[in-house]
Amino acid sequence: MKEKYYKHKLNKTNATLATHHSQNIFIINYMTISSENVIIYINGKPEYYNINEFKSKIFKLWLNYVQRQRRKKYEKKLKEKLHILDKPIAEGIMEIKRLLRRIKEINIFRLNSKEAKFPNQFIIDYQKEIININKDFDYYRSRIKDIIKNMCEEEVHNFMINKKMLDSKAVTEDMK
Repeated sequence: MKEKYYKHKLNKTNATLATHHSQNIFIINYMTISSENVIIYINGKPEYYNINEFKSKIFKLWLNYVQRQRRKKYEKKLKEKLHILDKPIAEGIMEIKRLLRRIKEINIFRLNSKEAKFPNQFIIDYQKEIININKDFDYYRSRIKDIIKNMCEEEVHNFMINKKMLDSKAVTEDMK
């Protein structure tokens, strides 16, 4: 069968509704089934199928229906059990992403001196510069740690309010 969605003609209301849909929806007038072939009359035009092709198409349609029903059932169960991460997590992740972009711009090979140096002096100067670079990294590490801590605390707080583990009136009074 061709990959089309077929709608059965039940009455005049369905026939008028089918014209409002896209061109891929057809009305099945009737079908004839024999031991070897299936003929489906769609809008008065016959389409011929081998019985095995027809069975395989029916099986695929049934399988898709069963899979869709299972997916809906499991999605419903998940929605009941899951708490979807929302604004605090999204904002925290975006802030961390901005900080990581800044970290990427740190030049770990920087050296403020442009004059020629002996290798020993170069190593001493570069060790001093590495201390400054490490301070930059420590700043970003602590900022990311604080962001993660704050977003997790806020998300747990929101989760507890949503699951009615906390009284939202008491929480709003605490925030004032």
